[in-house]
Amino acid sequence: MLLGSVLEWEPPARVLLAWHLNGDWEYDPDPAHASEVEVRFVDLAGGRTRVELVHRGFERHVTKPEDVRRGVGGEGGWGSILAGYAAVFVS
Repeated sequence: MLLGSVLEWEPPARVLLAWHLNGDWEYDPDPAHASEVEVRFVDLAGGRTRVELVHRGFERHVTKPEDVRRGVGGEGGWGSILAGYAAVFVS
């Protein structure tokens, strides 16, 4: 299933993605309707890395933009995904 596309790739510090799932969680191929997910990896002291994730541009979704915002911000959304990531990679 296609969910989006890579807009910018700046390893190892940043990736910017186009999020093409609308409020019905269906793929919308129109780039004008896609929100953006930016993930930054910030070097910290002691070999640690902080992961920053910002999902913006929900107003671009023409189908239920508030449902997209609630979905990615709620249970099972980005917070849960990042917590799972941390559980695997944080020692």
